[in-house]
This record gives sequence, structure tokens and C-alpha cells, in this order.
Amino acid sequence: MANAGGPIQFKGIKKAIEAYENMGLAPWSLWCGKAMNLSYDGNDIEAGKQRLFKYLEMCEQESVATYTLCVYEELPKKAKITNATPYHASFNFKLTEGDYPSRSILRMNERDEIFLKKIGELEEKIGEISKRFNEDMDNEPEAVGGIAGMLNGLLEMPEIKQAIAGKVVSLLDRFNLFPMNNQIPPGPQQIGKVAGVEPSPDQVAQINRALQVLITHDPDLAEHLEMLADLASRDHKKFINLLGMLKLYA
Repeated sequence: MANAGGPIQFKGIKKAIEAYENMGLAPWSLWCGKAMNLSYDGNDIEAGKQRLFKYLEMCEQESVATYTLCVYEELPKKAKITNATPYHASFNFKLTEGDYPSRSILRMNERDEIFLKKIGELEEKIGEISKRFNEDMDNEPEAVGGIAGMLNGLLEMPEIKQAIAGKVVSLLDRFNLFPMNNQIPPGPQQIGKVAGVEPSPDQVAQINRALQVLITHDPDLAEHLEMLADLASRDHKKFINLLGMLKLYA
């Protein structure tokens, strides 16, 4: 009976197969400890190689187990290898070509490096977007009279008037938010109630600032705001979910 132990002669399936072939004896048995895993009773070395290779490929490739391969002189016809069959020679081997714990740590480190690299790339992109946004804000000229002054300035440009200003003006007029006939930002007394809620002065200023930024980044701002308003009135739940998704990116 074979018993896996002692020094390791070979590491890896390829070297184990080569070692078996060099033995020049076809019959073999494969042991792990005191357990015989598999055997080959034939006399064809090529067939023995194929049987051994297929089995070892199915084994856990990162196992720390030590295997012993025993080879036998040509067996009598119809004889079967048992744990009592005397073997001619044997060798010990492992399935992994390198040290398993180190290899496992290396793989884990590789995954960590890839993950950290992705995080770094994401942080870099976020930093670039933030930098461009801040530069745009710094370079943006002060809009005379807040959002009303900005929109009146846009209306002086024919191409912008056709593409953007018309939509924005019609939208703001529809909701009676910001009178367009005054260069001075409207105070709370100038703004009508929307859905029964009267915006505070701080909210008015906050809306002004937001619109000034959005209009420079979204040519279809009016259409998009109208879609958002329509969704809020048509399906309040979806509107709240959309706001929740937006907060994830804030």
C-alpha cells in the first residue's frame, strides 16, 4: 500500500505526466495519503497518460494535497491493482507548480490592485469633472438681474432665441414663476403660489442660481423641466424615486 509522504519530486500536472511516461511502465495507481484515488491496469502508456491527465485536470488545481503515483511491472492478464499489489516505483507530486499560499495571496493582491485602480480612475474622473465645473463657474460672467437678466440677454441673440429662449420663456410663463419684463430679480411678493406653496426668498435665490447654471449646460433645459414637472403631477411616486436616484450622484 502506497502512502503519500516524504519529499516532493514534481510540481504540476505536466511534469507528473512526463515523469510517469519516463518510468516506462504502463500500469499505475494514484494515491492521496492512504487512499487510492484511481488506477490503470492496462499496458498502453499512451492510454495510461490520457486517463491520468483527465483525472488530474478534474482535481482542485490549488489543492495543497500531496499525491503519490505508483507504477507496476506488466500485470498478469485480467489482474486488478489493489492496495496489496506490490509496485515497482513511485514518486510524489503536487498539482500546483508554485507554492499555493503565496499564489493565493498573489491572486488576492492582483484583485485588490485592479479594484484600487478602478477606484483611482473613478476618483480622477470625478476630480476632472469637479475642476471643469468650478472653472466654468469662475469664468461665468455675472448675470445682470439674476435669471431674468440672463434670459433677456439670451433673447438678444437670434440663434439662441430660436433654439432655447423661446422654450424657457414659454415654460416660465406657463408656471408664472419669473416675470420677464423686469431686470430685477423678483422678490417673494412677485412670485405666485405654485401648487399652493409660496417659495421663500431663499428658495427664490436658490432657484435663480440653479437655473443660471443649468441653462449653460442643457440646451433643452425648458423641455426637460417641463418633463420633470409633468412627471411630478402625473406620477408622484416615480418623481420621488427619480429624486432619490439623483441624490445618489450628488
